[in-house]
Amino acid sequence: MARFAVIGAGAWGTALACHAARLGHAVTMWAFESEVAAEITGSHANSPYLPDVELPESITASTDAGAAVTRADRPPGGARAPTPAPRPDLPHVCER
Repeated sequence: MARFAVIGAGAWGTALACHAARLGHAVTMWAFESEVAAEITGSHANSPYLPDVELPESITASTDAGAAVTRADRPPGGARAPTPAPRPDLPHVCER
């Protein structure tokens, strides 16, 4: 069993986490909203973004992205999949 991190707890991130968990992996999701993180971890649900879906118990969530990522296994050599650079206006979006 591998440990994965999913950055984002919207519908897509939740579906990805659910798929990995159903394959037998432990998943920690990062959620911006503390209520969403609490519901994912405590009730195994994400009603705002993926209602009517019961999440596997091997999924937990945190509002601390660093903690979510450090719980994940790293591929051999510590390599990570390439990710696009964040948008320059992202900090302003998050402040809203």
